[in-house]
Amino acid sequence: MAPLPENNTHRMWVEYNDGINTHELLVRYDDSGAGLTFAKSSANLFFQAISPQWYRCNITACRYSLAGSNVSLPTPWAASTAFGTGVMPGSVAPRELAWLARDANGRRTRWFMFGCLLETPATYRFALNFNSDLAEAWGVISDAQNGGAFLSISGLNPEMYSYISVNFNNYYEEKQRP
Repeated sequence: MAPLPENNTHRMWVEYNDGINTHELLVRYDDSGAGLTFAKSSANLFFQAISPQWYRCNITACRYSLAGSNVSLPTPWAASTAFGTGVMPGSVAPRELAWLARDANGRRTRWFMFGCLLETPATYRFALNFNSDLAEAWGVISDAQNGGAFLSISGLNPEMYSYISVNFNNYYEEKQRP
């Protein structure tokens, strides 16, 4: 399958800091409905859903880029900038949760988040019935796709996987080493 340019869709990045590292949640969206406004609203609902199961994180910036453009512009984040509770220990700083999906063209889509306070399951996957907050976040992504946000690089509404994957990111493992 031929790769698509990274700027194939409109994109929004929500930057957040987990107390140790700064990360960005990438949300692809289209012009149907409210476009960028809907993408921001959907991302806010996602952060609200995961908040009870997250260490303290702060949203520090938000920016967007239109399809075909490699230039991103800041956009105000009007929602709460703090979610989660407690201080994340460095030993879990590299741990990421990934909500996964695949579109009709076969392109895989992933939304990564750092800062989950739940223990890593032996299977490295959270089933949707394991935790209602993680399942709610899964539902927020799924519902937002019907409104034109959380799309694949093809601009399509991808089919969500029925679990949430848990991994340790090598880049952030290396950053934790002295």
